[in-house]
Amino acid sequence: KAQAEAGRKRLKELLTAAVPLFKASKFFLNPEMSLADCAMASPLVNFAHLGGELSRHPRLNAYWARMCEWPPLAQTLEFETRAIEKARARAAGA
Repeated sequence: KAQAEAGRKRLKELLTAAVPLFKASKFFLNPEMSLADCAMASPLVNFAHLGGELSRHPRLNAYWARMCEWPPLAQTLEFETRAIEKARARAAGA
C-alpha cells in the first residue's frame, strides 16, 4: 500500500509539472492525436489505476477524457480494469 501511495504521489508530481504543456493544443503539443499522446497515455493509465484524481487540473482532466474516447485506449483500460479487479478480489480472498 505504501508503494502504491508513493507511486501515485510521484506520478501526480510529474503530471502536474506537465500541465502547462496542455494549454496550447487539444492534444499533447498538437491539434491532433500523435505519437506523443500514445506516450502520455501510459503514465495517465497508471495514475488512474493507482486511484489518482485529475479533477484539480481541468486541462489535464479534459485531455484524459479526450484520450479515453479513443477506442484503442478505452478497450485497453476496460481490459486492464477487469484484470486489476480480479487480482484484487483474489488477493482479498487469500
